[in-house]
Amino acid sequence: MVPQVDDLFRMRMLMAGVYVGLGVSSTYGFSIFTDHLKTKYGYSQTEVTTISTVGNVVSFLSFHGGALFDYVGPTIVLPFAGFLGGLGFLMFGLTFGGTINTSSVVLFSLYQGITHLGIPVMDVCTMMTLMLQFPLDRGYVVLIMKTFSGLGTAVLMAYFNGWFRAADAHRSEDNNYSGYAYFVGVQLMLCALVGACFTRLPMYYPSAWRKKRLSAEDTAEREKTLGLYMSQHAPSRRLKIGVGLVFAMLIFSATQSITTTYVKTSHAGYMAISIMTVLLMASFSLMAMPFQFLGRYNPVRPTHMAGIGELDAEQAGEAVSGDSEVEINKAPHNKQPAKVWPQYKSSFWSHLFSFHLWALWLTSFGMWGTGPVMQMNAAQISRSTNYGVYDSRTLTLYIAIMSVGTAIGRISLGYFDTKLTAWNRAGKT
Repeated sequence: MVPQVDDLFRMRMLMAGVYVGLGVSSTYGFSIFTDHLKTKYGYSQTEVTTISTVGNVVSFLSFHGGALFDYVGPTIVLPFAGFLGGLGFLMFGLTFGGTINTSSVVLFSLYQGITHLGIPVMDVCTMMTLMLQFPLDRGYVVLIMKTFSGLGTAVLMAYFNGWFRAADAHRSEDNNYSGYAYFVGVQLMLCALVGACFTRLPMYYPSAWRKKRLSAEDTAEREKTLGLYMSQHAPSRRLKIGVGLVFAMLIFSATQSITTTYVKTSHAGYMAISIMTVLLMASFSLMAMPFQFLGRYNPVRPTHMAGIGELDAEQAGEAVSGDSEVEINKAPHNKQPAKVWPQYKSSFWSHLFSFHLWALWLTSFGMWGTGPVMQMNAAQISRSTNYGVYDSRTLTLYIAIMSVGTAIGRISLGYFDTKLTAWNRAGKT
């Protein structure tokens, strides 16, 4: 028997990562509520900004998410994070619907804080696990999964316009904000459960809790699997299908948002757009379907190690490599593993006082200090540029453009990583 990484196991995990990314993008769904908070509750822009700022601050203080991820792993943490994120939106819905009669800036800030306690943790658990599962294809992980942390906002906006928006775009008070909050809350919980079902740490990287309970033999056996991950690419056709679907969603989101802004669209039109969005999201399951024409993979027998299967000796000679679907290559266990270079070769203090680190910090400070503020207050920006008149079509355009912009940035980063990895393996860097 020849051990090999189970490609379908990893692709199911990447598929789940897309849906978790959709849940993570709910962070920016607050911008839909801002006009409702001003018109129904009479809050000023300062008070609305206070509510959104509380969420941002809690989101940035996500150290607890990393600590929990390292200690028990994503399978345990994802349902907990999804519950917190969903609970915050459910509280918004109960208040908007009148079930909770008391409303104040403090309470809404509390709801926003609870939401942001969970959502960043979902991002940490999924992204870090996928990076460990796809060490040779990290750029594709960013291209496919991480893109949805931003692009998912346009998806949620399509759902809102199709199912919860009032027929008259100028009567925003008739929008079903409570129903939308319930929907996002339940979706968050479901996405977290999907992630928990499919997301597993690779065998060579056990959680701290698991590592304490492993014998020396088990630890050595797990460490040997690192060579498999560092020599076996994921099926390239399946990864390209995922990238193609991301671009399809990107083009569709940009096109429909611009079209519905400048062309009068009926409620049936918005409903059709939302249904097409659902179908596009469901299409990401193609990456994980067990059909060879979607991307060649080697069927393996399951073993006692999750994500690691076995091939017969006869099958190993005919094994399909994920790096090439045309040529017949050697089995992954016979390949020379990619060399892992240390990320930092000098001391912590020398890097702490380096110019590059603080330049990166200043860039991040400016980006995170402006980007979330604009995203959380898109409704106010839309109103101010429209001379005080609220138009949900214009708001849809603004949110979609910001969503598409963040998606393009993440796609560029993912593409750069794929090229950098290829150059590194070719000895050019």
